Amino acid sequence: MNRRQFLHASAAGILATPALARLAGAQESPFRIKYYPVAPGMGSRDTAPAPDGTIWFCGQRNGALGRLDPRDGSFKQVDLGKGAAPHGVIIGPDGAPWVTEDGQNAIARVDPGDHKVTLFRLPEKEAMPTSTLRCSIRTAFSGSPASPASMAGSIRNRAT
Repeated sequence: MNRRQFLHASAAGILATPALARLAGAQESPFRIKYYPVAPGMGSRDTAPAPDGTIWFCGQRNGALGRLDPRDGSFKQVDLGKGAAPHGVIIGPDGAPWVTEDGQNAIARVDPGDHKVTLFRLPEKEAMPTSTLRCSIRTAFSGSPASPASMAGSIRNRAT
């Protein structure tokens, strides 16, 4: 069986399972899926749940960070700046989303209250792959709580 045949067979099995389970009299799953509309063209990826119950995600196609509140379905789009290409978001100990921002060669911090964007530029000569930047951010946040400036300083020092 080649890859295409395998994928078709797997997809058919996954799609048929709920219908077959109902026919067999199996109990319904306790899990529900709910879809939330967000801005067209957002190209959402890399999600991070915040302590307040909201979900932050990167909009790599349109250079924005999205914030979804699943309690009421509200959505907010935060523009990260000209040329932004966010890839990877985590919530820091300060409760703010921090984003590796490839398009501007920076780390972006978005204030969770007023959605103000602060960019911490990285050295141009020492540009790092996004995966390395994300690991650096996680490492900077893994210690004791610190101020956003010291966290960004730690990230900047790892980048050089």
